[in-house]
Amino acid sequence: MAFDAIKKMAEGVPDYLEVPVTEDGLLEKAAAAIHALGYDMEEAIAIFLRRIVQTEPAADAAQAEEYVRRTADTTLDDMVTQPLLVPRRDVFSVDLLDYATPGFCTNWKPYFGSIEDIAAFRNALHRDKKHKPEDMSFMPVKVYGAKQLVREAGMYEHTNIWGYPYFVWWDRLESIHLWIGCKDKFCRCVRARMKNLKYDTDEDAAMIQSPGEQIWGYPHVLEYRHPFHFSRMYVTEKWFESENELLEDLKNYDGGIELRGWLDELFGDG
Repeated sequence: MAFDAIKKMAEGVPDYLEVPVTEDGLLEKAAAAIHALGYDMEEAIAIFLRRIVQTEPAADAAQAEEYVRRTADTTLDDMVTQPLLVPRRDVFSVDLLDYATPGFCTNWKPYFGSIEDIAAFRNALHRDKKHKPEDMSFMPVKVYGAKQLVREAGMYEHTNIWGYPYFVWWDRLESIHLWIGCKDKFCRCVRARMKNLKYDTDEDAAMIQSPGEQIWGYPHVLEYRHPFHFSRMYVTEKWFESENELLEDLKNYDGGIELRGWLDELFGDG
C-alpha cells in the first residue's frame, strides 16, 4: 500500500510522513518479519497509524525522521508484546481469582479490558495446556478518561500481602491509565509494559535480577517476552469513594503511577 494512501486512513497525520520505499526487497523483508510476529501488513499498518494519532507529533519537519523511527520502534514493541494503545471501543470488567491473597483464602477482584485485550488474554489461556480459560462474565463499564504515558528508567517499592518489600527497577515504563465507573464503584486502572524489569528484596542490592517467566499472578494477565514484562488486562490502580473524587483525580492527574496491583500480578502472594 502506498504511503500517501496510508496517510488518508488517519486524521492529522503530518505531510512529512510520505516516505518512499525504494530499497529492493525492503517491503518483502518487512512483511516477513511482521508475519513472524503473528500479524499481517495491514494489521501492522493499523497499529502504526494508531500510534501516530495517539503520539504527540514532532515539533517540526527537522525532527520528522526521528519521530517516525521512534513510532516504528514502539509499534514493533506492540507486536512483540500486545498493542499498548488507548482503547477505541467499549471497555468491560471481569472478576477473576486474586492470586495475591493467601492460598487458604478465596478472593475475587476486577480486571478490565477492551474486546481486543480480552481476546488476546483468552487466546493466551487457550494456548496454555496448563491453564484453560474458565467461564467469564463480562460487564460494560463507563470510561471517563484515558492518559498514555512513557517514563524512563526508575524504581518502585512494592509491599506484598505479608508486608514484605520488593524493589523493582526498569529501563522504560509505558502505561495507559483509564478512569472507570462500574455500577457504584469507581477506580483508576492501568495497563503497563516494562522494559528490562529487575527486582530484589534489598534496595541496595549489588546483583538485581530479572524474574523472566517466573510470574505468580493470575495466568497470562502478566506476560514476559524478552526484554518486556507487560499486562494483557488493566488492573486496579486506585479506588475512589465517589464519582466526584474520580473526576477530581482525572482533572488533577500529575502522571504518577501506583504499581501495587500490577506487581501483585508478578509476585502473587509471595
